[in-house]
Amino acid sequence: MLLGAHVSTSGGLEKAPGRGREIGCDAIQVFTRNQRTWSVKPLEKKEIRAFREAREKEGIRKVVSHASYLVNAAAPDPENLKKSRALLAAEVDRCVKLGLDALVLHPGARIEDPLKKALERVAASLRPLLDKAEKGGLMVLLENTAGQGSVLGADFDELGEILDLLEGHPALGVCFDTAHAWGAGYDLRGRGLEKTLKDLESRVGKGRLHCLHLNDTNVPLGSRKDRHAPIGEGLLGLPLFRKLHKTRSLASLPGILETPNGMEGWEKELKLIRGRKT
Repeated sequence: MLLGAHVSTSGGLEKAPGRGREIGCDAIQVFTRNQRTWSVKPLEKKEIRAFREAREKEGIRKVVSHASYLVNAAAPDPENLKKSRALLAAEVDRCVKLGLDALVLHPGARIEDPLKKALERVAASLRPLLDKAEKGGLMVLLENTAGQGSVLGADFDELGEILDLLEGHPALGVCFDTAHAWGAGYDLRGRGLEKTLKDLESRVGKGRLHCLHLNDTNVPLGSRKDRHAPIGEGLLGLPLFRKLHKTRSLASLPGILETPNGMEGWEKELKLIRGRKT
């Protein structure tokens, strides 16, 4: 697995690859813009060039972006849905221009709408973006969730249904979050990991997994809570993440830390997963 972390772009996007390499990342995840606002400042050519050059210089093999948490591709409110779709389109455009490998997003929240209607709305939000993503070499990845409130994606069937509605578009895949899976009720301990990954593949399709979020957690199994803990300090435990790292079928995929640590903590966690001294 290509291990990495979600690193800061403070001071410019081009700073991210160096920050990743500094702590031993082979892959990184970033926000390509301020994810707390709806406004999107256009990328300048010099920003794009600087980022691409920095990535090549630092040897970062995979770069993933996480979509803004403001986006709700399932929003029943017409105005919110319109804003979410516009922001998502802008994020796809930025990722393509920067030459990123994938854009990860949460499927959204249905609020009080029926499940089927909400899933259809997610598919309709993604449909206009996928051809552009494919031409730009970008994968759009739906992330499994813990299922808090009316959030979609805790059940692998829901992710599979969205893919089915989009006829398995080649630019569409999934990102698997360990802490979210645990919160949703998937027991990853022991042989549970193999069973869970097999269940995911059986529902979303072979070859649809393109990224993993590596997060420990201290919430109870099936609690529907999204809480991340440092690797080895939660209920999932260090052996799980070492097993994932050594799984041959995942060798070319980015495994991204989103744990509540800074650079120093992530450097330590990456070494722990790799079995190196800290």
